[in-house]
Amino acid sequence: MEKVIADSQARLKAEDAMRLRKGDLEEDIDRDSAWVKRLGWVKHFGSRDLLDVFEAAEWIRAKAATNGRAQQEGEQVTRERLLLVRLGKSFDREVDRCCWRLNSVPTETLQWLASVTATNPSGMPFGSKGKEASMSKYRSVGHRYLSFC
Repeated sequence: MEKVIADSQARLKAEDAMRLRKGDLEEDIDRDSAWVKRLGWVKHFGSRDLLDVFEAAEWIRAKAATNGRAQQEGEQVTRERLLLVRLGKSFDREVDRCCWRLNSVPTETLQWLASVTATNPSGMPFGSKGKEASMSKYRSVGHRYLSFC
């Protein structure tokens, strides 16, 4: 009886590990939150390996900081990584170049840019908040977007 229980627990543990790695392939009220359904993750990712998705989403700077899983890279991968780093630096320069121009944009235009509706301008104009943590986060999102393109 002990062997049957141990075998069953080992099988369930292996199934759970596979489910966590591959995700739930079924959409069901018991399985997904409304947020996951709205994003359509099950349809989009399907049976893809979520570790591969994570590695694709990890930005170049994060890979460099953690030594990128300590795997051997080919010449093509190294060249691609260098190009992405150059693209990220170019993106940072463009953000810096454009941020100072916000001071010359009329306040009413900035209020419309900050608005969440198309009918009313926001009371607070759009602008750089001046917080380095916020800018770093926005740049990180921009870098990830560029790496996916």
